[in-house]
Amino acid sequence: MKTRIAATLLGCGLALSACGTEPPNALAHDTTAADPTTPLPAPTGETEIVITGDLALPNVEDRGEVNLALFDQFGSVAISVDDPFERRTLNFQAVPADTFLGAFGIAPDAAITWSALDNYEVSLTRSQLANEGAYIAFRTGDGAPLPINEGGPARIVFPDPSGEIGSEPNLWIWSISRLAVD
Repeated sequence: MKTRIAATLLGCGLALSACGTEPPNALAHDTTAADPTTPLPAPTGETEIVITGDLALPNVEDRGEVNLALFDQFGSVAISVDDPFERRTLNFQAVPADTFLGAFGIAPDAAITWSALDNYEVSLTRSQLANEGAYIAFRTGDGAPLPINEGGPARIVFPDPSGEIGSEPNLWIWSISRLAVD
């Protein structure tokens, strides 16, 4: 399978960070750090993903809550993946899974149960996803919110599906609604 990653940071975030200026929607803290020290802001509007359990940096009481607006604040990367189900290349805007999980202070080896809207579940750690270069996709390649019928509100994707996890199609969970961290 031919895999491509477009290392173009949307919103010119990379170019702006090189100049010392944050992109307009950048979070107040460094979400690219492995373990940021301040919680993310609470989302405004409808919550799409709820994260419970062992979070060092919850953003709403004792849990994490995420919606599309909060995902957008991470600054996304345009990626292309060879989808094992569609058997074609799909384009997304996504955030590295390690960056996303680190923003909530989730330990690298914590067991995370990822649950979909249909209650399908997989268990993956932050370090497993980081080692395989996994991303959390939340927008289509053209920037539209990822619709439910295309795996929204968010899905795990692997730009290089040759790893132990990425090569296992049953671990490509989509329509993510909950994460439980042990």
